[in-house]
Amino acid sequence: MVIYSYTIPNVRWLSKGFVLQRFFAILDEIKLFLSSSDQLCAKDYLDFLEIKEHVISIAFLTDIFKHINDLNFKLQGKGKLVCHLLSEIKCFSRKMDLFCEDIENERLHFPNLNTVFDDAEDNNDIDLNQFINFIKKLKSEFEDRFTDFKKIENVVQILNNCFSLHPNGEWSSEATSVFGSNKAALQMEIIEFQEDLSLKEKFIQVTNNLQYDQFWMKYVCSSKYPELKCLVLKLCTMFGSTYVCEAAFSKMNFIKNNFRSRLTDEHLNELMQISCTNFTPNIRKLVKTKKCA
Repeated sequence: MVIYSYTIPNVRWLSKGFVLQRFFAILDEIKLFLSSSDQLCAKDYLDFLEIKEHVISIAFLTDIFKHINDLNFKLQGKGKLVCHLLSEIKCFSRKMDLFCEDIENERLHFPNLNTVFDDAEDNNDIDLNQFINFIKKLKSEFEDRFTDFKKIENVVQILNNCFSLHPNGEWSSEATSVFGSNKAALQMEIIEFQEDLSLKEKFIQVTNNLQYDQFWMKYVCSSKYPELKCLVLKLCTMFGSTYVCEAAFSKMNFIKNNFRSRLTDEHLNELMQISCTNFTPNIRKLVKTKKCA
């Protein structure tokens, strides 16, 4: 399979995942433009797109990167806990097994590849194994990159499945080896925690919107469950992606534009705090408390 690496200038990084989709959607128009172009390189590009194997490869890449881009969006955003991220990664790993089977059959999850495949005059000489091998290598790459998740696969369930955990389950061993928790104290606290009916009721109410961190921060007492609360704090503060940092840098670049030549470090710090917070101030109330000099 031929894959070309190129740089796309002036395109936001979140939009690059859609470039292949846009390219494939206007493939006929691109061929028409290249055929009418006088540039020397236009003929080379046109000859490349006239080869059936190349178009099929582009169609496959368009479909598979669409799935990867969907995963990318699910991993981004504020309030994403490690339990959410681990769930999405495991889900995508299972999807890749389905993709390998789907390519050889109906290609339901590869609409662009299926369209090109059906339009081809002779499908017998199309090697679908190259795409299956690509997905298998992709899955292997995912397993290598997210191998650390396996070390905490059970303990993260304490965030969203705390009332179903067995006190002597694998999660307690992972908490001890990875986070240095006191296993004996953790087991005793989880039993007391699971028998607290008021906490169980609050958990059902608060976590309807998957806001597990709010439940642990607001309703679980640190003095009563010190070991459990310490473990949860470590899990809630784990960064699963660089989205928060990248979003903050984008806001800083917007604030530090060419029209703000008198912006000081102090002002920048204050503006960054305002732009990154979720708090919405009551401007009318603040104005009423102030008096004009």
